[in-house]
Amino acid sequence: MRTGACFDHEQVMLIGDTPNDVRVGLPAGVRVIDVAPGKTSEAELLHARATRAAPTLSEFRLASPPRPEVRPH
Repeated sequence: MRTGACFDHEQVMLIGDTPNDVRVGLPAGVRVIDVAPGKTSEAELLHARATRAAPTLSEFRLASPPRPEVRPH
């Protein structure tokens, strides 16, 4: 969906739950946060080079930094 806003790669996070999410996000230059509630373990996600991994999304949200400001086009 188009938002009409520009985002720096440093402002973008891909949140996923598999090593494939890491394989897609890192080449795009974004941080990849993986949640490990299912088949893939937290260790496997970190081994795939996820920026960060947590067992549940709620655990990640407690430790996440404030959201960056989005600037219009």
